[in-house]
Amino acid sequence: MYVTKNSFLSLSKELDLFINKYYKISLIKGLLLSTIFFLGVLSGILALESVFRFSSSVRGFLFFGSGCVTIAFIIKNIVFPLLRLLGLLPRMSYEQAANLLEKRIPKMGDQLVNVIGLKNQSDNIGTDLLAASVDKKAIGSLKYDFLSTISIGEHKKFVFLTLLLFLTATGGSLLFPQRVFNPLKRVVLFNTKFVPPNPFFFNINQGKELVVLENDPLLLQITTKGSVDPEELYLYVGKQRFFPVKNKKNTFTHQFKSVNSSFVFSILDGNNDSVFYSVKVLPKARIISERKIVTYPKYTQIKSDTFYDLNRVVVPEGSLLTWEVKALNSTSFSVRFKDTVFKNKKGSLAFDFQPEKTQEYVVMAKNNFSEFVDSSTYFMDIIRDQFPKIFFEEVVDSVNVNKRLFLGRISDDYGFSSLKFICKTRDSLLLNQDVFFEEGIQSSFNLGFNFSKINPQPGDMIEYYFVVKDNDQINGPKKSYSKKLFVKIPSKEKIKELEKIKSLNREQSFSSLQKKMISLSSELENIKSSMLNKKSSDWEDKASLENFLKNQKKLEKELEKLKNDLENELTQNQKNKSEEILKKQEKINEMMEELMSDEMKRLLDELNILAKEMNKEKVLEKLEDLDFSQENMIKELDRTIEHFKKLELEKMAKDISKSLKDLAKKEKALGEKTLSKDISTFEKNKEQEKIKDDFNEIQNDLFELKKKNDKLKKPVEINTEEKEKEINESLEKAMEKLSENKLKKANEQQNKSSEGLKDLAKTMEKLSKGSSSQEEEDLETLRILLEQLISFSLDQETVLNSLKSTKVQDPNYVRIGQEQRKLNDEIQIIEDSLTALGLRQIMLSSKINKEVQQIKKSLRSSIKNLTERKTKNAQVEQQTVMMHTNELGLLLSEMMNQMQQNMPGSGQCNKPGGKNKKPGSGLPQTAEQMKKQIEAMKKFLEGKKNGKSPGKSGSPFEQLGRMAAEQAALKKRLMEASQELNKDGSGKGNSLKDVIKKIEEVENEIINNNISLSSLKRQEEIKIKLLELEKAAKEQEEEEKRESKESFNEYKKNNSILFEEYLKIKNEETEMLKTIPANLKPYYKNKVNEYIKSIENNYD
Repeated sequence: MYVTKNSFLSLSKELDLFINKYYKISLIKGLLLSTIFFLGVLSGILALESVFRFSSSVRGFLFFGSGCVTIAFIIKNIVFPLLRLLGLLPRMSYEQAANLLEKRIPKMGDQLVNVIGLKNQSDNIGTDLLAASVDKKAIGSLKYDFLSTISIGEHKKFVFLTLLLFLTATGGSLLFPQRVFNPLKRVVLFNTKFVPPNPFFFNINQGKELVVLENDPLLLQITTKGSVDPEELYLYVGKQRFFPVKNKKNTFTHQFKSVNSSFVFSILDGNNDSVFYSVKVLPKARIISERKIVTYPKYTQIKSDTFYDLNRVVVPEGSLLTWEVKALNSTSFSVRFKDTVFKNKKGSLAFDFQPEKTQEYVVMAKNNFSEFVDSSTYFMDIIRDQFPKIFFEEVVDSVNVNKRLFLGRISDDYGFSSLKFICKTRDSLLLNQDVFFEEGIQSSFNLGFNFSKINPQPGDMIEYYFVVKDNDQINGPKKSYSKKLFVKIPSKEKIKELEKIKSLNREQSFSSLQKKMISLSSELENIKSSMLNKKSSDWEDKASLENFLKNQKKLEKELEKLKNDLENELTQNQKNKSEEILKKQEKINEMMEELMSDEMKRLLDELNILAKEMNKEKVLEKLEDLDFSQENMIKELDRTIEHFKKLELEKMAKDISKSLKDLAKKEKALGEKTLSKDISTFEKNKEQEKIKDDFNEIQNDLFELKKKNDKLKKPVEINTEEKEKEINESLEKAMEKLSENKLKKANEQQNKSSEGLKDLAKTMEKLSKGSSSQEEEDLETLRILLEQLISFSLDQETVLNSLKSTKVQDPNYVRIGQEQRKLNDEIQIIEDSLTALGLRQIMLSSKINKEVQQIKKSLRSSIKNLTERKTKNAQVEQQTVMMHTNELGLLLSEMMNQMQQNMPGSGQCNKPGGKNKKPGSGLPQTAEQMKKQIEAMKKFLEGKKNGKSPGKSGSPFEQLGRMAAEQAALKKRLMEASQELNKDGSGKGNSLKDVIKKIEEVENEIINNNISLSSLKRQEEIKIKLLELEKAAKEQEEEEKRESKESFNEYKKNNSILFEEYLKIKNEETEMLKTIPANLKPYYKNKVNEYIKSIENNYD
């Protein structure tokens, strides 16, 4: 076995020397670092304590904390290296030393590390080869000097730093021992209390007493004395801190802005101790309140006001002011006005004062403590009552320029005493009218005014305006005028010209409307023809129909405009129109209103809906109905135009009559002047010439009148040429005799011409009222027409009866059709007569034309059904013809009765159902009729039970027909009574609704031949209700009796006439109902029901 030589042992000794040197150097390094650290910590603690002068606890914390940190640092950097050097603690291993040397001796590489590793293996394995290797490598490592790799020179910087710090600390201690050792002493002796020396003290306001006036500022001049010149001071008042301002070295200032009470303040000295000072406040005289009570003049209607400490007050002239002024700490108190002073030694002052003009006044207060005077200046603005203001706008009536609506506003500072509307001409005051306004300082007003009320003369220039007065009681009411406007009343010639233009425009409007209606009727015929010639309607038919409806709408608008214009014209100049003309004008307006009937509007609406669906059959049916309505509308318009022309003619005749009467009076007066010698012949001639010129103007009007008359379809006979010639001759002779100064003969001619003018005026007056001979002729025409209608009705009944017993295959069926066509020709003759009569008689109802059209329509339908052998349908249409014939007879009978009443000696006309009818007046007759109806129903039930026909009235169906007609009449009467009772808005007529409903139920039972005991019971209930209503109506009638304008006897007379006429027509209806078969099927029973209802609608 190989024996290791001393080479590795030598290597181990070298390593141990290296490790010892390493720890020695580390120990030296630790000593240097610990010295640096200790001096650093000591310097920090001394610096902190010098600056902050910590408390004992903080100083103790600094002492022990710094000591612990320093000891820990020394243990780590000195004790541990020493113990490792002495071997008391684990030392560095050979491997760690080898690694350190490897870093310091790069050339050696890892040779030493390998030797130590091989040695450790050799110790474990023990082979000679390994031992030899270790020995060899150890010898190689020994050639390097391990100890030279480390030296104290590496840590020279720590040596120099330590020396520098040590010298600095030593120098500081020697130069500034107090700053070094005093903080060190306080830190070391942390439990000991150290009192710092006071560096400075204060001198305030040079040692004077701190005194200030109440609410004045206090300025503090603070001077510091001592070793330290503080940069800032802290001043405390209670808990509030202030910072006096440093002006210069050792000098500070502070100002208390407003001192209102004595107080104590303190300042912190150099040791942060509080030094206290007292401030004394002297009381100051002060004005604490100024109250003014203003009592305004009564006419202002303003409640008293109270003002507190108000610098400026604005009051109306005449106001009384009461002052209450108070002061504090004062021994002298005064209020000074411009020319008055109020004084008091006490602290309060009260007085009354009525200022006459705007001014200022001063309130002053002072005391004996000082020369200070508290004063306040106040202002009083005295305002005079202002003039009222007025503004208005006027709205001129678009139809009547004489009508104005004034909308205005007045304003004033305190109110008004009057507002007047003034109208005047240059020569006279026409109107001074009070205008209503609401109380207050502002008010809106309105006034509707018609200048025709003040009867202005043609050619007058009227000035109009408003005047408002205020309610000033100090200086007297002041007035203000509105803007002044003017209205020029047209001259007679201008009025005549305007009327002529207006009349011409109306004629043109009527003519245009007529042409458009005819055009629309032609368009309707074309549409019907086009659709009839096609199997089905196409888009062209739809477009034509839509265009027709569009044109119809335009026509409606034009008709509405014309109607409104006529209504507006009716409201104008009613004073200048006679009652007869006004009635006719109202009638024309009614005719215009009825031109576009509700039925036609309904047809147009239905056609409009059908136009979208374009069902050919339905559209043609509606077009047929519309054609009849259109035809009726054209006839009514033609009639309206004719009566409008006649009315224009009568109005013009009335105006000419008035002018002639006035001219006759002038001529008569001139005749009286002619015999007087006080008036010169020249003046008489001049007046006569003026009358002659005026008559020439009237002749021109007569010429225009005749032209208008010629435009009528049946002109009135006007023969005035002879009278005009006589008047002209008389006027010429009068002028001639005046020129010859033959006054008596001139007077005779003047009287003659005056009488001629009067005669001509009477002719015109008669023309304006219409001809009585024409009335008689028209009355005779009506009688003839009624006879023709009766004959026509009987003929229709005969044809109907014949049709009932004639079968379709019978040769007589053709003859019946021929007779029906003959009836169609007869009704055409009657229609032409009624059309001619309607052109003459304005009072002819438009319902007459409607009934004629319904008869023609039903006749046409019956002929069509007969041609197509539809017997049942033909019978229904024939019955409808008879129904409308009876309705037409009723209307003509009413008109004939009315014309008889209007004839001379017949008294005043009262229309059936007119204004003389009192609400509920028909109830007594209705109740009586109900009793008869109940008796008839009882007899009918008894007869039905026994299988007999009761009475002598014919078949059971005839009885049913009569009862149904009477029931319908009862219902109609009650509906009229309900409407009359509801006219005043009281709703009294609503109580009849239940009665009417029950009557309808009984009516349906009668029509359906379903009369029973319950029907009788229901009739009894109706009778009781009617009797109750009759009693209530009588009580109401007695209450209103004193307000009635017509006597009860007259009412009873008129009403009985109507009732007789009504019964007459109802008898005719009964006769018509006889023709209906008794064994009706439900379909035809419903048709009878519709017929009864159509009677009621036509009555309405």
